[in-house]
Amino acid sequence: MFEAYSCNLKRSVNASDVTNLLDTFKCLNPECNAIYTLRSINGKRSPYFGRRTSTPHINNCPYDIEANRYLDSEDMIKSDVYKIYKHEKNISNKNRGFHSQTSSTTGTAIKHISTPKQLLNYCISNKLTTTYMNGITVGDIIVDNRNILQNKNYKGVSGLRLILGNTICYDSSTKVIYFDVSYSFSK
Repeated sequence: MFEAYSCNLKRSVNASDVTNLLDTFKCLNPECNAIYTLRSINGKRSPYFGRRTSTPHINNCPYDIEANRYLDSEDMIKSDVYKIYKHEKNISNKNRGFHSQTSSTTGTAIKHISTPKQLLNYCISNKLTTTYMNGITVGDIIVDNRNILQNKNYKGVSGLRLILGNTICYDSSTKVIYFDVSYSFSK
């Protein structure tokens, strides 16, 4: 994961922006107590957060994924966002599940993003600035605690978006759903 909650700064931070290596980092889900450490500081990969194995996620935590399976790569085959939302199959992608098949030319695994859950996992695993396809970034696809304050998303968004938060209520008279996408944490 590239973002985690900084206990010192009391906000979510990107791994590339971390300056205090003594800081403690927690899961972005305010209800989860999983602790992360900064990894690959001097490695070949850009900095990212890895969960300490001694601090598991709570049951049904949306951030409890195998993040490395969903990291953006050149061999990943991505379906159009609107086709995913409409549950349309790609002609070239008959199997809708997240699967890997080995490319005969490169010998590497080919991964497919073709369901809403896979798209959510992709968005959680990558930076908000990562381009999904056709100029659409992760930040254009999802609204969560990483970007709720950007572009006044807290006032509402238009268009199709994945929203990662808690449903507060549904007002049947106005047909409005109220969500809680918290930026501040009480950890």
